[in-house]
Amino acid sequence: FDVRRCPNFRGVRCSAAHGEKPDIENFAKAPGLYADAKFREGFAVLARLGLTFDAWVYAHQLGDVRDLALAFPNATIVLDHAGTPARLFGGEANGDDKHGAPFVDASLEAAWKTSMAEIASKCPNVFVKVGGFALPSVGAGFEQRDAPPNSEEVAAFFGPAYAWTVKTFGARRCMLESNFPVDKVGVSYGVLWNAHKRFTKHAGFGEEEREALFSGTAKRVYKIDG
Repeated sequence: FDVRRCPNFRGVRCSAAHGEKPDIENFAKAPGLYADAKFREGFAVLARLGLTFDAWVYAHQLGDVRDLALAFPNATIVLDHAGTPARLFGGEANGDDKHGAPFVDASLEAAWKTSMAEIASKCPNVFVKVGGFALPSVGAGFEQRDAPPNSEEVAAFFGPAYAWTVKTFGARRCMLESNFPVDKVGVSYGVLWNAHKRFTKHAGFGEEEREALFSGTAKRVYKIDG
């Protein structure tokens, strides 16, 4: 395979997401894929060719991404779905306001933030796709509703975590994502992107930061012209 003959080929994605609990869906046969010797043999070729690598793990596996990034400091790694903190949300909001602010598992949030902050500080070769929290495994519960959420509700649920991620890594290392068609189980495409617009404005990100989040970082990381 000669990548020079494929000018639009930018890289590969390989999921290592393996649930810590039985009720979390597995997308890899076993945990520890990114530490596997055969995997790293192939990864070394990818890095040598200057191709990007999209990594997807659950939050409890973020140490695997950190170790991979440290072992291959010249490789460009894109962490998908902001590290997917499974079961971060407790489903529907508490109290009378059914669609108000979500319940957040404080211990899970703290562990996720600790791991993400470590990657941000130690691994400058890691970039982040910010999104994907409509996955049922994250626990928002949108897929269980009789009526889908609007963009205000989606921004209220995911905005604080997304904004924290951007502030931790910096806008030039983050790109917003839709994770479609998977996300459509709980939210429509238009609502999701309007929610991204809402949370970035609410968080006070400037024009240059929003340009990086909505297009600039992705263009730079994936070497997209125009």
